[in-house]
Amino acid sequence: MFKIQVIKAGHRDLNTLNRISVASKKHWGYPDHWIARWHDDLTITENNLLIHHVYKLRLDRITIGFCEIRKEIDYYEITHLWISPEFIGQGYGQYLLNAAMQAVVPPGSYVVVESDPNAENFYRRLGFTTFDYVESYPKGRFLPVMKKNILGDLEKWPFLENKNPQGSKVILNPNKTGFELPSNFGLPLLTCSEERGPEG
Repeated sequence: MFKIQVIKAGHRDLNTLNRISVASKKHWGYPDHWIARWHDDLTITENNLLIHHVYKLRLDRITIGFCEIRKEIDYYEITHLWISPEFIGQGYGQYLLNAAMQAVVPPGSYVVVESDPNAENFYRRLGFTTFDYVESYPKGRFLPVMKKNILGDLEKWPFLENKNPQGSKVILNPNKTGFELPSNFGLPLLTCSEERGPEG
């Protein structure tokens, strides 16, 4: 039986993590010159490990994916989520992301991600909703910007479905792990950087 672990990544993992991010991005069939243009955004450095929350997913003794979550002033952002191509579509991305968010994101917070267009449905299945688009490379290519609000223990929110902040109804998502805020709820201005990974 396979042993699955989600643990903090270290400096010895950098080469492996960067190989995974590039291979995973190529999985979608993007041309090599696009991948080269996105190199910096696909790369994890020592600085990432020191400042942000970087977790790796190990299957037995093999690292097959990683996730980075950054703490911003009043929200959290998923800046990397990559699974080795041979393991995409088997549930490992969901397992890794849920474990990382549970470790990093406290209840009552919200999480955003600039998703690869191919991964938008993956995030939707996890309760994220698209609220904006940002232009990427090449010109005319747009990334969906998605958000999810983390509720935590629903017993602490017994009347949530009846609350109406700013005059709009709060709607629980189907699996009741997050909720959709009113459309006029302000979010911080996000800067566009390619590719906020993510695979399922």
